[in-house]
Amino acid sequence: MKSSSEDNILGVHDIVEDLQASQAGIPLHRGRVTYDAVILDAKLRQALMTTRSLGRRGKRVAALETTSAMEKSKHVPTFASRWCQQAGIVPAYEQRAEPFLGALRHFLDQYGARVLISASDGTIAVLRKHREEIEKKGTRLALPTEASLAIAIDKNRTLAIAENLGLGVPRGVKITSPGDVKAALKEIGLPAVVKPTESWLWGEGQGSRLTCKLVTTAEEAQRAVNDLTAAGGSVLFQHFLSGRQESISLFYVRGQTYARFAQWTRRAHPPLGESPPIEKASSYPQIPPHRPSA
Repeated sequence: MKSSSEDNILGVHDIVEDLQASQAGIPLHRGRVTYDAVILDAKLRQALMTTRSLGRRGKRVAALETTSAMEKSKHVPTFASRWCQQAGIVPAYEQRAEPFLGALRHFLDQYGARVLISASDGTIAVLRKHREEIEKKGTRLALPTEASLAIAIDKNRTLAIAENLGLGVPRGVKITSPGDVKAALKEIGLPAVVKPTESWLWGEGQGSRLTCKLVTTAEEAQRAVNDLTAAGGSVLFQHFLSGRQESISLFYVRGQTYARFAQWTRRAHPPLGESPPIEKASSYPQIPPHRPSA
């Protein structure tokens, strides 16, 4: 029996159909096309769910994971899925992106794929820099336009748009150096959330994923800011909002919503931390149409 969460993501199939039907100037793959979709970041839950969704709708799916992810654990649920027709391991990209890109190019040249789907900040950061090269070969990236990505990835720009739309956002200040912590504490107070402006940052030839931290003391705040600014990025220091943590996800392409899903976090350790939280699906809220203020 399919779970309610699986029912809600079947829109992935429709997106792949849409991407294939309207290539927006992207040439068709000249050689054999073995797969409808290649899924990256195969260890992640979203990669497994996407593979299941597409496979159940008759799509041919392959999945890839990196050597760095495999070093942490050999368990890759997507590889074990009956809907995954081929599994592959490619070089890591955190230190140098070129070996990863070379292996990906070879895979696409050898097998062909209509759509390439990424499931993490890291692979998105790599792919967006080489989008034109990949799409020239006839494989579409399941990513928004570069202009939209730039807004979604930068939390400062995302919050600015939310404020312009009249949505409430936490009080916060931008921090660019560890010396700004004292002023931020005075303005925002504790507890607070320290989060990177961008979750994936390239620096000195390598990339790293940065995560949010909940801080309750001045010492924790200073340590979190030190860690996040060490790679050269900026930080948002925000007031902590208590209450139930809820998330809403949408598949929205060219003005059409294909699928939507709501969930809430039952337990996370540490709060806002790196470990996968325990989450539960919830009913999708009835949101009235937005009416801009005069």
